[in-house]
Amino acid sequence: MTDTHIDTTKDNNSCNGILTIVVLTSENPDSQQTGCSLLSNIKDGGYAYIPAMGKLGNTECQYAVFNMSADTAKKLCGKYKRASFVYSELGNDGSIHSVYYEKPAPTLPFDKYSNNFVQKEVCDTREEMSDADDNFTITGEKFNYSIPFTKLKAVNQTICESLRRMVSIEKERRNRAITEEDALRFTINGVGLTPYLWRKATTKGFDDKNYEH
Repeated sequence: MTDTHIDTTKDNNSCNGILTIVVLTSENPDSQQTGCSLLSNIKDGGYAYIPAMGKLGNTECQYAVFNMSADTAKKLCGKYKRASFVYSELGNDGSIHSVYYEKPAPTLPFDKYSNNFVQKEVCDTREEMSDADDNFTITGEKFNYSIPFTKLKAVNQTICESLRRMVSIEKERRNRAITEEDALRFTINGVGLTPYLWRKATTKGFDDKNYEH
């Protein structure tokens, strides 16, 4: 586990539009399968993502996927034959808690009962905002990933704008008073059509081409 401190994911209205970050490898080194199908699944699921720099296991190319649950990441990695992933939770105080997950038998197929993803690394660190290149960087024994703060802020702003619209609609049409965080957690942990539609709504203004470079 890795604990890091970051304050730049909140917008000017103190909205936190990024609660989790899942780092996935874009390619499976043990097969011919590329990341195209995985990326299509991420997009179809309504998740915002950006390419990430660094290392995960033996691979270098990664995606940082925002507001995905650990259970969803396990299923997705199992489906696309990934051996590991990193799951990070962002707290309201700016702290980040990261866990490295790996299959006990990395080269064997995923199985919910006999070869499911488990925590493989436990370490505690705490660092200030960024490195010399203004990157948000998380480093463990088996993984390293880095995302420029400007990209994090841009993704957060897009999601927060969508969340505010959703909350306003819920209040106006259904007389329901919910917070942006409640709405976002519903998209992460909810099951079924409604959470999916809400998740698609939170990334409505997200264009991955704006965050790739």
